[in-house]
Amino acid sequence: MHIVGASGLSQERLAYIQQEVERSTLSDYLEPATIAQLQANQVVILDLATQPFVRRSNYGLQYFLLAPMLLDGQLVGIFGIDRPAEQEYVQEEIELVKALAKMAALVIERVRLLQAWAQTRANELALQEANRRFDGFLSLASHELRTPLTGIRGLIELVLRRLGKLARDESIASLLTGPTLNRLRHPLEEAVQRAAAQNRMISDMLDASRIQANQLEMLTGPAICWKSSGALSPMPTILHPVTISWSDGLQSRAFPSSPMLIASGKW
Repeated sequence: MHIVGASGLSQERLAYIQQEVERSTLSDYLEPATIAQLQANQVVILDLATQPFVRRSNYGLQYFLLAPMLLDGQLVGIFGIDRPAEQEYVQEEIELVKALAKMAALVIERVRLLQAWAQTRANELALQEANRRFDGFLSLASHELRTPLTGIRGLIELVLRRLGKLARDESIASLLTGPTLNRLRHPLEEAVQRAAAQNRMISDMLDASRIQANQLEMLTGPAICWKSSGALSPMPTILHPVTISWSDGLQSRAFPSSPMLIASGKW
């Protein structure tokens, strides 16, 4: 237990009582029957000259009126006043003390809720700051990762274009036969695909971060699908029949078995 507030006591006396109260329980002061009365929302008057505390001193108290402080039917504290034994408490005084006890309980609960709210708010702000810093880190990391990927992919595509020009050059076309050209082209094309996949992984990582922070922007627009022709030889190895399933209740759609090229954007 601890004392929330007191008046009419010297600082020395209050400090002594506070120390003893903090290492005590309610049963050190009151009989079980008295505690039951308080839990039943009944006011108790103790004549400490004839009915002293169970295991603690009376602290100079004489005619002690105790009113229960209840919250949701639970005894959370006691509001008490003292006066000389020869001065009886009238009913109006008892009702007033009981009302004050109820108000004190509500004030204490209000303070507790405000403290809990402040702690929750502080945790929320700390989480927002952590998310902000994490997003900043991801943005920086994605930039640092994408920059060399873009350069590597550009260089590889440049080599592929030059290979195409060499294959059309009659002076050296005989040296670049079909199998030889394919052996040169295939690993380069594979490297381009891997770089593109890595770039998509970085984008997905950023999207996941934005979703968690509730900052993902959805850009909608018409989409056009058409079957690929034989002119785009790398496409059948990149695009395969897929099934898109949605977890939010949208209808799923399976693409046909033939390879397809999907494009979307503003038209």
